[in-house]
Amino acid sequence: MGIVEIATAQGFARALKGNLIDLKGTTRLSEAGTIKEVLDYLRSFPYYNKLLFSALDELPVDIGKIERLLNQSIIDDASRIERFLPDDIRCVVEKIIARYELSNIKTILNIINSGQDQSLSQAFLLDMREFKTIEGSKLLNVHSISDVIEALEDTRYGPPLQNAYERYQRDNSLFTLKNALDLFHFEELWDSINLMSPRKRNSILSVLGTEMDLRQIQWILRFRINFKLPPHQTYNHIIHQGYLLDEELLNELSEAQEIEQFIKCLPRAYGRIVENSLNDGLIDFTRLEVASWHYIYEKAVEALYRRPINPGIIFAYLSIKRVETDEIISILECKRYGMPKEDIRRYIIRDDTEF
Repeated sequence: MGIVEIATAQGFARALKGNLIDLKGTTRLSEAGTIKEVLDYLRSFPYYNKLLFSALDELPVDIGKIERLLNQSIIDDASRIERFLPDDIRCVVEKIIARYELSNIKTILNIINSGQDQSLSQAFLLDMREFKTIEGSKLLNVHSISDVIEALEDTRYGPPLQNAYERYQRDNSLFTLKNALDLFHFEELWDSINLMSPRKRNSILSVLGTEMDLRQIQWILRFRINFKLPPHQTYNHIIHQGYLLDEELLNELSEAQEIEQFIKCLPRAYGRIVENSLNDGLIDFTRLEVASWHYIYEKAVEALYRRPINPGIIFAYLSIKRVETDEIISILECKRYGMPKEDIRRYIIRDDTEF
């Protein structure tokens, strides 16, 4: 059953949550007048003072370095939690953290595509710890997109990249390769969840399932609105399963001609998120992203305080940590560009404003 392991892991996850900033702290960060005030406030937390020590006193502030340190801390927390877990739940954690290995691949693709100095790439990559499935040298000795495809051909990412490479060559767009990686990631994650017992699966889907559903909704809207893809191509660029979105509903959403029809097809909670992201009848994708994560955060908080033995707590913590990381980076970026406080609220996920 793994009850002892799950109880130990969720106790550790709850302890880690004690390091995080509460809603009042997030508000204070967003209302800080300058980047220095943001960093000074982070420095007042022993956890963040230690975590970001190597970046807090650098001038000019390297926001990219802070972002990497924060994302690295999510990988490190997952590593600490994972050792307590039974195999089936450990497998799901590994698949979740694989998103950061995908991020490393995408970083290399972006560097090559933009013509940046390849020698700088190592500084941008995250250490995957025991979650690593790609040797670092594979990503450091490549000089073209075809080099990346060849270097990864004997890894789990080889088949999806090779299948998408011909279209990349035709369209000359990294979107094709990145989308193939995203689909592969979510399909692997769903496969690992589907191998769990119904009780365990149901306990984690309120957070993970909700996140994947809302990501699919955003994909469909972006493909139809921004990329002008027809219904059948849109459907081919998403995965065909979900939590509250089944295959038939995903097909209906891909075929929806008007936003009103799209919203009407959705489960009520999801429909409300999309409806409240409209601005003069058009989707505000920034608001949709923030509102989606606000809803995921609420689900994670609910899971965190559910019944004592609940593997969903582990995934709830990882989601909450990711929300906090995204908020800190968003606030720093907003301060860098001199945005007023009232505009910064637009990018805050843990906000007491009702969406």
